[in-house]
Amino acid sequence: MKSRFCAAAAVLAILILSFAGCGGEERRETPAPTGAASASTGAEGPSAVKAGEQYRYLVWNVYDPEHPYEALSDLMAEARRQRREQLQEEYGITIEYVKAPESNWDTTAMEAAYTGAPLADIVDLGGNYNVLRFYNYNGQPGAIMAPLSDYGEYADFNDSAYWDTQLQETCVFQDKLWYCVPRTNGVGNVSFNMVTFINKDVMSARGIEPQELYDINQNGEWTWDEFRDVAAYVTDPDLGIYGALYTTDVVMPYAFMAANGTDPLSKEEQPDGTTADVYAGNDVRVVETYNFLAGMFKDKLINVGGDSEFNTGRYAMTVTYMCRSTVYAPENEGLSRLGILMPPKGPAAEDYSSMVNWYVPSGVFKDIANKAGAVQIMCEYLRPAYAIGSEEDRALFEAEAMTYASDEGSMWTLNNLADKTMGYKIWNYSDTVTGAFSNMEVIEGILDGSTTAQRHFDSVAEAVNQALKREQGLK
Repeated sequence: MKSRFCAAAAVLAILILSFAGCGGEERRETPAPTGAASASTGAEGPSAVKAGEQYRYLVWNVYDPEHPYEALSDLMAEARRQRREQLQEEYGITIEYVKAPESNWDTTAMEAAYTGAPLADIVDLGGNYNVLRFYNYNGQPGAIMAPLSDYGEYADFNDSAYWDTQLQETCVFQDKLWYCVPRTNGVGNVSFNMVTFINKDVMSARGIEPQELYDINQNGEWTWDEFRDVAAYVTDPDLGIYGALYTTDVVMPYAFMAANGTDPLSKEEQPDGTTADVYAGNDVRVVETYNFLAGMFKDKLINVGGDSEFNTGRYAMTVTYMCRSTVYAPENEGLSRLGILMPPKGPAAEDYSSMVNWYVPSGVFKDIANKAGAVQIMCEYLRPAYAIGSEEDRALFEAEAMTYASDEGSMWTLNNLADKTMGYKIWNYSDTVTGAFSNMEVIEGILDGSTTAQRHFDSVAEAVNQALKREQGLK
């Protein structure tokens, strides 16, 4: 069945091809959060912390331990100050920031921990690219890190109001949780989720009103077919206008895989009874994803370019990180032309799914005086100021969202995005693993007939599985 955008070419021919401005939209005022961030630690149950102890905290970008909050938002900085003071007073301890090594901080920290003299007790990994590097340092799983789940009596990381339990699933190895992922209050909670950006000026000039897309989005009908039909409707090679931008960070295939309800990695039981990550890239839903994108390229509905290309007015849509709004509308300039939809739903998916492949985990080093105490302090210190979804968090979210969303349709997407999150662990792995999916060679091979999606993903299965085993420290 043709979508509502497959209108006759004659209709398109009579459109006025000048970009109609969509500015001047009146923004809804939202209350800003009031009062200081709560300093409550939420601690319950027994305590492993002992009076007189010092807990050292290593953060990759803190070079002046006397001023450790400079890189944080005002809210988070104030919450950390208050909570640090409260914990120190309540337990009779000190929490000291450690100066981060100014070059190769992570390698330096891992080497020190491996010698039995870690630089700190608690460590902020700086990004999920370090998850496996720290966990499987020197090819020895758990050689330098302590499994958090061994200390569940003293710390609970299962409350999704404070911890991103979806992303923490990507930090589970040997069926144990090794890192925590604190949630972020406000819009930061969804800043790395995938969304569809639309250029409302381009859409309007080509005869598609943004509100029609918002209605489709909110009705759960924003699908791959709709995405393709919109792209086909607005594309005009003579004017250099494309339906979609395929950004050079090659995140789009992952976004579409997730939107089709699949993940290129899955869990499989090992001989010792634990589970491990294994290759699932030759699943039919992954193959569907690449065939769909290749078809878009074949019909010249999509073009490769850097993020800044989206600001040229030559592209109607792109699928990427929500936080890229700050690139497409720097300092809010041009925000009125941006619209935000969910990632389009694939044919195998029952609901929208928004991939997240970037986060900042924290963990506890193994060879320290009181591992249980360090896990407990990390749990109480790093939890966000407010529970996600609380009145305070919602007020902050709505106030911040106005710098990302220019209209009610976009606000609807932001408000519903967190519930559609799918955590992706593949970017925890090396280029040997991600390279099987994230380069244009696969799509180019499909287009020139030198391979098919199924043949390619079958052919790399053994090599990727070997890399997965090696990087997880499996025998």
